[in-house]
Amino acid sequence: MPEKRDIFVSYSRANTEFARDLYAKLQSLGFTLWRDRSDMEGGADWWRQIQEAIENVDTMLLILSPAALASEVVAQEWHYARQKGTRVIPVLAQSVDWNAVPRWMKRVD
Repeated sequence: MPEKRDIFVSYSRANTEFARDLYAKLQSLGFTLWRDRSDMEGGADWWRQIQEAIENVDTMLLILSPAALASEVVAQEWHYARQKGTRVIPVLAQSVDWNAVPRWMKRVD
């Protein structure tokens, strides 16, 4: 079973640099994060590893950009997080077409 972390960051590969900077800032503030590049085991079922990571965090930060909105993997991650009741917080990395953003993501709870 994966260890409990504070945050899972979901992002498109097009936003890798933004994600890396966000990881560094959050870690400097004392948060524990699940990182796909360092926490995934090679050869194992990648989607199951992501599901387990999402199940073991309190919050998902969704790095929102046009590339993220077009990514099937990012969509799978945020749908799974919502299904599991994980809090999803969008972080705007680039301007997006707000008509393309899912309605639930536009609500402020």
